[in-house]
Amino acid sequence: MKKLYHLFRYKLQVKLPRFCFAKSPLQNLKGIYCKVRPYNSPFSTFNFQLSILIFAFYLLPTAAFAQATVTGVLYSCPEKVTVTYNLNSDCPVNLTLQYSHDCVAWTEAIEVEGDLEDQTGTGTETKTIIWNNADEGDDGVIFGKFYFKVTYPGSDDLQEPVEHDYVQIGPLKWATTNLAEPYTFAASPTDTGWYYQWSINVGWRPYPNTPLLNSDGGSTWITTINNNMPQGWVCDQPCPAGWRLPTRAENVTLANYVVPVSSGLDRLNGINGRFFDSGDPCQPLLFLPAAGGRDFSGGSLGSVGTYGFYWSSTQSSTTSAYYLSFVSTSVLPSNNDGKTYGFSVRCVSEL
Repeated sequence: MKKLYHLFRYKLQVKLPRFCFAKSPLQNLKGIYCKVRPYNSPFSTFNFQLSILIFAFYLLPTAAFAQATVTGVLYSCPEKVTVTYNLNSDCPVNLTLQYSHDCVAWTEAIEVEGDLEDQTGTGTETKTIIWNNADEGDDGVIFGKFYFKVTYPGSDDLQEPVEHDYVQIGPLKWATTNLAEPYTFAASPTDTGWYYQWSINVGWRPYPNTPLLNSDGGSTWITTINNNMPQGWVCDQPCPAGWRLPTRAENVTLANYVVPVSSGLDRLNGINGRFFDSGDPCQPLLFLPAAGGRDFSGGSLGSVGTYGFYWSSTQSSTTSAYYLSFVSTSVLPSNNDGKTYGFSVRCVSEL
């Protein structure tokens, strides 16, 4: 299942540690010396730095997360490996260095010196970490042939895509239910789901739950959100792995598939909302409940059963963002309002 990913570029320069062996059986007691072990590569020379280009693969939208893979082989003595990289990311990410002997089974490099948390960068500044493979946790000395890669939570390597029912409309899978608490789909298409302020990965409990309480156990409504996220709500977005918020343009496309109504809202099992028809008779209709929304100033809940408000991942300014709304008479896919409103989230995924 495809995901939308941030595009990251990493360039690593690894000061090559050397494969160790004895000069001769008679010299074992005199110590060993290190050199690069020859192998079929034009890079097999003494005293050099191996530059490894990491290719970042991104699947549509974040804009959501990235996967970076290091291609290259190293031979290592039990000693420290210095890794220099460039990172291009607007969103803070926690990096993980991994190594493998066969490019199949990957192990997290535990004894890493340097800052791997909340990393951002323009791709021009140089950052350095050191892997001490002479003291790799309980495994002790680690040496041999290595492949390296850099990942972070959200990449395909660390999270399997979540399976969920969907309706294909245009080029996307639309989840059949709203988002409940972060990373969790609601139980049925008629559940209102939870409410989210734009760019905040904290869900507020649905109607009719009172008092005001969020998924972190807090009750203080955020009254000011002023941030610049030109790539959209892609940092800490709340959809499960493999899913994301739709863009403004994708909400516009969805509106083209709305089922016309002569009067009033559609109803599913007694719940008001709007149906959207993919045009494929083998697929069910997509239903968005009229879940209402939470007020920008204090989080009070209103318009349940009469309005639907669904965030897109696209901001319109530092303080406002686009969303899809509907009532009995119309569907408006490109409204924009303050980021402090609490609206519903309907996640999408790539085909």
